[in-house]
Amino acid sequence: MSLTTSLPKSHASAAALAALLAALASFGCGGGCDERFVIDRLSPDEHTVASIYVRDCGLGAEEMTHVNLRPREEKFQPDAGGVIKDGEVFTVAGHQTVYLTWKDERSLEIRCVGCAGDKVFKNESSWKTVSISYVDR
Repeated sequence: MSLTTSLPKSHASAAALAALLAALASFGCGGGCDERFVIDRLSPDEHTVASIYVRDCGLGAEEMTHVNLRPREEKFQPDAGGVIKDGEVFTVAGHQTVYLTWKDERSLEIRCVGCAGDKVFKNESSWKTVSISYVDR
């Protein structure tokens, strides 16, 4: 016996509509985050890529600006929630202005304009063989 034959027609229609709306809502929102790419900066020896992203997890969550490093031949893979965690070395609250400058193939400078200490959630000093320095935080 199916659901539609066991319920009055109006209840079956309402149940079908509710199921459709729930499916559309979960498809549209996904319950995850959106990583918006800003820019890549390739190291002078062209082996390492520093990337800036802005993370938006919706539903009133504050955006986060972050910097991730990766070998040039690899690609970032978001996790099940849509978040790119691999190689994340710098994270700050909000959509911030961030500049990346490679001093040489193993030294990256991150400059975040107006980023006060209480806004910064992560600021690693190194990643693999790359040393990281910060300016204007």
